[in-house]
Amino acid sequence: MIYNKDKGYKLRFYNNARTGEKPVEKYLEKLDIKEQSKVAKFIEFLRLSACCFNQPFIKHIRGKMWELKVDFSHNKYRLFYFIFIKKTIIILHIFRKKTAKTPKLEISTAEKRHHEVLENKQIYE
Repeated sequence: MIYNKDKGYKLRFYNNARTGEKPVEKYLEKLDIKEQSKVAKFIEFLRLSACCFNQPFIKHIRGKMWELKVDFSHNKYRLFYFIFIKKTIIILHIFRKKTAKTPKLEISTAEKRHHEVLENKQIYE
């Protein structure tokens, strides 16, 4: 999925280069319609704001990776992303946060996907 309107950044979701699987989009499709709408609204704000959201909505994770925070009732969703070439936001991973601290497994998943994106730039250009 690609979002690119007249203003703001382009937006792409992680795409597994070997299998073609799109786990972020798949996860989003499983959310109920209200949760999908709220996540989509936050992603659109991120895209239009030139990635200049402030706390409490975003948090730097490490390196070039950032976390977008979307809270819906008792569910806390976290999306890991980074800014790629030509003003493109790549959403790497999404999960529902259940603990106070971000699980290392979730960060590791996003980091692996980040490296895969960098090795397969042609998919995202």
